[in-house]
Amino acid sequence: MNFQHLYERARIAHMGSYFNPSEHARICIDFHSDKLEQLFNLVDQSYPPGPGADEEKVKLKAGYEKHLTAWLNALGRCMSSAITGGGNFPAKAQEKAHEKERKREKELREWVGAAFTRVRTYKDRLDKAGKTELDTAREQLAKRKAAQERMKLANRIVRGKGGDTDKINALAELGINAALAKELLTPDELGERGYAAFQIKNNAANIKRLEQRVQELENKEAAATADKAAGAFTEYTFQDGVVVFNTLEDRVQVLFEGRPDDDVRSALKSNGYKWSPNAGAWQRKLTEAAKYNVQQLFKPI
Repeated sequence: MNFQHLYERARIAHMGSYFNPSEHARICIDFHSDKLEQLFNLVDQSYPPGPGADEEKVKLKAGYEKHLTAWLNALGRCMSSAITGGGNFPAKAQEKAHEKERKREKELREWVGAAFTRVRTYKDRLDKAGKTELDTAREQLAKRKAAQERMKLANRIVRGKGGDTDKINALAELGINAALAKELLTPDELGERGYAAFQIKNNAANIKRLEQRVQELENKEAAATADKAAGAFTEYTFQDGVVVFNTLEDRVQVLFEGRPDDDVRSALKSNGYKWSPNAGAWQRKLTEAAKYNVQQLFKPI
């Protein structure tokens, strides 16, 4: 896929600003077609083969074309007095037109940059997606507890006896770099040094919240294991696939035998489902409302 079908639009867009609009249009279309090809190559390198990669390419091309077309349309409203001649040249109107063209060109560049970043970081996001909500909550809790202990120890060092050099060295053993150590050793407006009381208090509140969340998710996991052992209703088949009530992942998952058509994918998206390449399923958070919703979309057989 490329943007050769936009060549005529690009040629017309360059007519008011360039002496050779055909050549500039060709360069423009070739450049952006090459960028699109680079994005597709990155998708092939980063995504597993299947509907996830194909859908990502479709989304990339649609988004790229939308921004490229918007810029070309704005460029087409721009004129140069060197091309049109100076007589009765609408300077004020053209100033606004050029300002809009620069805005659209900036939006295009930013979109392309963000698209490359999203595709390059796909593997990291995939690793994150592969973790259960319980895994993530446990990791966050462990980090918060470690931070709480580190802040308390840092305050003992900062507010204890000894010179700043010794304190910086002691803080370094806690993993606190020199810049932050110096900041902690600098008195605040109240003359206090170290981590402020509100920072430690806020972190403690987050620890309590995460402990409650971990307990809640552990209870769900235990219930899911018991349900499975008891042969409880955890999935059902429909005409084109299977619906799974995945309590371990806390997700309703819809798995199709093949690639669902555009209308089905649109219905899934409008009802809050997102494609998960890692799970190979369309899914949303497992709630009673989600259970009801999925059975309205895909009738059990």
